[in-house]
Amino acid sequence: MNVSCVTKKNIAALCCVLVSAVTPSYGLAGEKADEVPWKVSAEKMTRSVDNQEVIAEGDVEIIRTGTPAKPVAIYADWIRYDMDKGMVYARGNVKMRSPGEEADAERGTIVLGDETATLFNAEIYMKQQNLHFKAEEAQKNGEMSYWFKNGIFTTCDSEADTAPVWSLEAKEIDIDIDGFIWMKHSFLNIKDVPVLYLPIMGFPGRMARQTGFLFPEMSNSTLSGLGVVTPFFVNLSPSSDVTLYPGVMSKRGLLGGAEFRYVNAENSKFTAIGTYINDRTDDTADDDYKDDGYFRTQQDRYWLRGKADHDFGQNLIARLDIDTASDRNYLLEFENGITGFDASNDSLLADYNRGLMDGTSGWRQSSGQISKSWAAAFVGGEVMLVDDLDPGLTPTTSMVHSLPNLVSQGNLELWETAVNFNWDADYANYYREEGVGTQRVDLRPRLDAPLALADWLEASVSGGLDQTFWSVEEQGSTASWTEDSSPSRSSWSGKVDIGTSLQRDFGVNMGKTKFLNHLLRPELTYTYVDVIDADDQAALPDFDERDRITESSVVGYGFANHFRVGGIDEDGKGWSRYFGQFKIDQGYDFRQKETPFTDMAFDLDIYPIEGLRLNYTTKWNMYGAGIVSYALLSRYTNKRGDSAGVDYIYDKFGEIHTLNAEAQVRISRTLAGRVEFKQSLGEEDSAVTQQVALLYQPGCWGMKLEYSDTQDDQRVALMVSLMGAGQSYGFGYGSSHEGGELFSTMDTLELENGY
Repeated sequence: MNVSCVTKKNIAALCCVLVSAVTPSYGLAGEKADEVPWKVSAEKMTRSVDNQEVIAEGDVEIIRTGTPAKPVAIYADWIRYDMDKGMVYARGNVKMRSPGEEADAERGTIVLGDETATLFNAEIYMKQQNLHFKAEEAQKNGEMSYWFKNGIFTTCDSEADTAPVWSLEAKEIDIDIDGFIWMKHSFLNIKDVPVLYLPIMGFPGRMARQTGFLFPEMSNSTLSGLGVVTPFFVNLSPSSDVTLYPGVMSKRGLLGGAEFRYVNAENSKFTAIGTYINDRTDDTADDDYKDDGYFRTQQDRYWLRGKADHDFGQNLIARLDIDTASDRNYLLEFENGITGFDASNDSLLADYNRGLMDGTSGWRQSSGQISKSWAAAFVGGEVMLVDDLDPGLTPTTSMVHSLPNLVSQGNLELWETAVNFNWDADYANYYREEGVGTQRVDLRPRLDAPLALADWLEASVSGGLDQTFWSVEEQGSTASWTEDSSPSRSSWSGKVDIGTSLQRDFGVNMGKTKFLNHLLRPELTYTYVDVIDADDQAALPDFDERDRITESSVVGYGFANHFRVGGIDEDGKGWSRYFGQFKIDQGYDFRQKETPFTDMAFDLDIYPIEGLRLNYTTKWNMYGAGIVSYALLSRYTNKRGDSAGVDYIYDKFGEIHTLNAEAQVRISRTLAGRVEFKQSLGEEDSAVTQQVALLYQPGCWGMKLEYSDTQDDQRVALMVSLMGAGQSYGFGYGSSHEGGELFSTMDTLELENGY
């Protein structure tokens, strides 16, 4: 075979024509070869006389310009190009480069037309997904599709000759970036130490929502034993998904759960979560959970919860809240974990701005609401079902359901005058299967108008006649109602408000703060309520706060102080922010002869620095009881990721005395610690819940180690998240299937921007 030699000086012009003429008839994505020309250059090149083979040596470059196809470059020390087959045989520092991926190998075979290749001792980096692969043999089967033999995969960047923080090593790896990554006989390595064997493992290759296994949660508890939950995510459609939670606890048995989510728009979405366990344990007198005398004996235990919002447009809104359980201790025993009360409550609160009712309650409420509002009117309806988790406490009566409750409220201006007509109408049907129920209509019309006392005074008067009608119903064999079955009540009420506002700026010199604005608003009120036939109220049904009206003739006073600070920043621009408020109010009831003064109430709410809020409220009794209640609430967050909060609450007559605290501190860029503490100070055994968590997130992976201690259980749990390996669709313990930060911080309170 006759061959000729060409040097690098004149090869470019020749090969631009040569390769265009001899490459396969179709290139990538169906483009013809003459539309995607390749340019070849090298230190030395030889070719056959019939132009069927080219051998290039020394700094070989094969480059496609990218018009109309994407740019691709191949580099090697030596290549042999078979023009008839469109194949390149390369060895020595083989490199393939494209906008989406980089591949390095000792040697390989490459098909130029369809971009397939077989590479040996290869390293491949997929840029968009930040995926790193090493393999003894790698087959590139198409754009972003590979098969590996004896391969290693990670999303961590690492220095040369240094093991990544984590990696997955497998005998076979099948990759489809638009589909799945499947691994056979794989090990999870921390650094280069294998810690977990998985015979087969699959997860989505795309950085988008995709069906696949999520990383398991592992735990050990004195109450439940060793436990593991392995979530499986199912991507149903772009707007809906399901997560399954199969698991096992060594002391209890198999458990399962499912979470369904649907999102149509910001205000139109639905979430339903259900968990179930066939529990091998039960309560006995010798081993009573919570030591409360409540003995749970059933093995089929469950909890179903969820929420839905739907915006029909034109201010027509529907809401649904689902919450029902098998027994009152389920939420207490399964408070922690990815399917526990805390996780469900935090998730629903974040998505719907309303969480679940307290987990210690002996009943659960489910409700559906629909409402319509206009500029000056509102109508709404609600159906509420109450699930009694311990019916043995009230054996002769059952829970009260609201079927339904209808409300109408509004405000109308009368004949273009200053007089307004307000109304608040309520219909309630309180139904129970066993016991006394009632239907009630409550009408509270009002007229209000301003009072012209002085230019510097703001005054108004309002009043009306309230009417309430009941229809009492006896349900079941245990119901007994001896009073009038169709009672009614009338009452007069009125209120006068008088107030004024005084405001002044004070100059200060404290760093950037140059002024303090003080707004003082003293206010005087008189409230009068007179119930007609007041002696008959004891014979009326009593289901909610509308069923009882307290007579009063009270003069009240109050002082509200609002503060704003401001100044000039480093750029010479003016700034101001709300600093806080201080309020005092008290009343004098003419109907109370011996103790006419009501409790004096104080409310202090300040924002001393950015991110910090302090709130203190208290009530003081003037007749010897002293301080009857107080609450200290504090919240702090900063941009670094630190947060803290303390709630200290006391109510003398409500027998409440609790201390709740939580804090999260970012120890370093990758390490954070979190502490939660709940204590009931009114009991001998005061510690309710203590929880400590260590959160480690170096960037390409994360780990959360959590310990909790309650009166009846001690629990340790480990959750791992491999960033990039599906984290954006919920791989691990991120707060959302849509991605975001791996660890959530404490909820922050929105600061007021004005008075």
